[in-house]
Amino acid sequence: MSTSLAVGAVIAVALAVAGCGGGSSSSTAKVNHDPAQAILKQLGLQECTSRQVPSTVFVNPNGASSGASSFAGARSFIVAPDCSKNTSPRTTITAGAFTTHKAIAEAKAEIKKRFPKAGVASFRTVVVDVLGPNAQATADKIVKLLSAGVIEKG
Repeated sequence: MSTSLAVGAVIAVALAVAGCGGGSSSSTAKVNHDPAQAILKQLGLQECTSRQVPSTVFVNPNGASSGASSFAGARSFIVAPDCSKNTSPRTTITAGAFTTHKAIAEAKAEIKKRFPKAGVASFRTVVVDVLGPNAQATADKIVKLLSAGVIEKG
């Protein structure tokens, strides 16, 4: 596989992991597999809400950084064990896809600087940050699920 094809394939997977595609309201799970939903299910969490997020979540807009030009997309989820219960603790999970290792390192550093209590982890081209209870443990579990191939298995 050529380098550009390999990078393209990794970006497509990263965007799917970030929840930027792949989902549908159809009941045919195999055809419309949503990687983000598969990961949340494995974590015992429900999606309460989600949205696309700008690169500024990961990249300092005022800094000299390669991150903004290497940013491929991101999605943020507010999740809970049971979204219908107001007493259920909410967690924010944001996954961003980048095209370079340098941008991944910069994004992780920026998140830790801006959100010191955030859990931050990465897998291939995806940076995951978690805000909420057990933030680092949750970020680590997401990366473990990604490395175990959850997105392919559903």
